[in-house]
Amino acid sequence: KVEAEAEAARKAAEEAEVAKRKAEMEVELKRLAALANGEVTIKYSMYAEKFKIEEHKLTAAAINDLYGLSDVMPGCFLHLAEREFAYAEEQQYIKEDPPGIFVGLMADETYWCYVQQDPEQEKRDQESIKKRW
Repeated sequence: KVEAEAEAARKAAEEAEVAKRKAEMEVELKRLAALANGEVTIKYSMYAEKFKIEEHKLTAAAINDLYGLSDVMPGCFLHLAEREFAYAEEQQYIKEDPPGIFVGLMADETYWCYVQQDPEQEKRDQESIKKRW
């Protein structure tokens, strides 16, 4: 009888723990869902502008429309990161799916924009710099 009571108490405690974890997961899912839509801050150089996200997504085109990066760097590619990188540090960017659509963004967060120039444009820019200097 004592063993059966101990087993029942253990089972009840286990079920209570499972229910607690399930409730915590539901709260976290609701929190994440609330962050799917809203605004994020995108920093680039001295700029820090707000952009609307929907379903955790933002397009590179929306960033380029405001910052005009392809106007001064034709053929460039934009990337986002969760933080600013130090010089020569390996850069890890936000996932894009498909390329040009940043996914997994959270409302009210700040992200950093990095520009990768088109290789051919980069070569032309470097030649222009050499001519000038």
